[in-house]
Amino acid sequence: MSNSPFYLCTGFHRSGTSLVAQSLARSGIDMGQDLMGATFSNPMGHVEDMPIVRLHNKLFTINDADWRYHDSGPLVKPNWFGNYIKRYLQQRFESNAGLQGVKDPRAVFFLKDWQVAGQGNMRYIFVYRHWSSSVNSIFTRASRFLVNTLHSLISNKLNFAFFQQPELAFNMWLANNRRILAFFQAHKNKSILISQEGFVAKKQPFKQCAAKIGLEEKAFAGDSFDTKLMTTVAPKELINSVSPELVEQCDALWQELQQAADINDDSSLHIRVPCALPKVSMRPKSAQGKTILKTTFKQYQFHELTWQEVLGF
Repeated sequence: MSNSPFYLCTGFHRSGTSLVAQSLARSGIDMGQDLMGATFSNPMGHVEDMPIVRLHNKLFTINDADWRYHDSGPLVKPNWFGNYIKRYLQQRFESNAGLQGVKDPRAVFFLKDWQVAGQGNMRYIFVYRHWSSSVNSIFTRASRFLVNTLHSLISNKLNFAFFQQPELAFNMWLANNRRILAFFQAHKNKSILISQEGFVAKKQPFKQCAAKIGLEEKAFAGDSFDTKLMTTVAPKELINSVSPELVEQCDALWQELQQAADINDDSSLHIRVPCALPKVSMRPKSAQGKTILKTTFKQYQFHELTWQEVLGF
């Protein structure tokens, strides 16, 4: 295997990993040859190499889970998993002599496997975002999937689950970022930790931060994002259906991330959002046989939607 560094960019979903990965790619780092394209939820592109996305998804499937996994049980990893990563890295280095990297939020739960397979060559770029913004973004994306699906709303179990169990997204944020913080603190010499808010604000110089993992400051130029596509202010209602204890856990972990980060956003060091999550209920079928999905959170754009209204949306 090459002695050149290989860069793994990861973080919780909807936390800005695509922004950073796009910046890395524009600076000349090869982020893969089979990149996931743009979608309505990420019109600038995901910058995720599909062989690795499929690999991580396969591991979740083996464990009867998916990308919503949040340390709800042990992850069983077959023997071939580490060897697959090792072969992937070898093939990447053989195909390109320049700087190489890959981005996938799912990698948060497989960091030790990447570390072993990389044989000391791995460098890590961790991105985090305030819990209220990440959770809000997950709900917004889920609602858009629901109103654009060709299937019944209830049958779209993956996205509807966030409205049935509002605490799910919060627990996902906690599980992912706990792992990120623990791994970063154990491998600070080969990792950087940056907040999405700090990356966008550009209030702090990236030169020293980039140099720590062998990159130039231009790798974090961040000129490929559209601020209009980002949610910067959480709605006033975001927490009504989760416990105060869960909110306090998120706040506490956020503070730890901010204190440990190479790049944070000083203006958001003490963010606290007193808000409330949407309450969702399935009303009985009407005389016409229509099942109505009702939510108290108007922002998510499917207040009292019927199947016929979905088709006309």
